[in-house]
Amino acid sequence: MTYHEKKELAVSIIQKEFAKRNIFIKEIVFFGDQNEYNPQPDSHWDFLISIENEIASLKKTEIINTIQNKLSEDSISADIFVKSESSLVQI
Repeated sequence: MTYHEKKELAVSIIQKEFAKRNIFIKEIVFFGDQNEYNPQPDSHWDFLISIENEIASLKKTEIINTIQNKLSEDSISADIFVKSESSLVQI
């Protein structure tokens, strides 16, 4: 699987897991080693998911774990951060 195919798959999995729970994603930000020009094959992926409204910590953990498990099935190691729009500070 190519770099772009992996990225598309990851975004698709993230979108589906939030949609299943009727949680609206405002933005998915991709950052870290894999976002650089020359990522290493063993580098993990980092995603910040901005959602419209805050959700309970337990629910957030459940979603993150589900996404990470699905990504690992395709050999994608990822850190997932979920923040409500109001908790993100504009710089």
